[in-house]
Amino acid sequence: MPEPGLVSWNTLIGAYALEGHAAEAISLFHEMQGFGIGANDVVFVATLTACSHLGLLDMARDYFFSMIRDHWITPIPEHYVCMVDILGRAGKLAEAQELADGMPFPPDPATWRSIVGSCQIHSEATLAARAAERLDPGTSDPYVLLRNININE
Repeated sequence: MPEPGLVSWNTLIGAYALEGHAAEAISLFHEMQGFGIGANDVVFVATLTACSHLGLLDMARDYFFSMIRDHWITPIPEHYVCMVDILGRAGKLAEAQELADGMPFPPDPATWRSIVGSCQIHSEATLAARAAERLDPGTSDPYVLLRNININE
């Protein structure tokens, strides 16, 4: 393409992030900015997802706050879910829970599943049970997720 626009960049960055090529997604994000293409909420979801796959907590925090401060983008639930996921994977479970509780809108099931999944990684049954309580009790989600936690007590 002679001059790819924001939609093209979003598509590339999102595809790389979702297919597990996180480093390439982040590199493309910086390349896009180098061409003077402004970022939007979609590209930040993809970039935060890439950070999550690579475990880049500090970089994700920088992007999250830059999104607000430098790009005037109000975070949407997907941005918060990415941050909760990154924090949880990094073992910062209390901080992930605090972020979920402090969101400017009610956390959705993806937020709580992310916390439960992080608790599974870190064998934290107590917080997992509290997060699972916030999932729809009419589904099997809470029970399946909790069943997979290795309790070392």
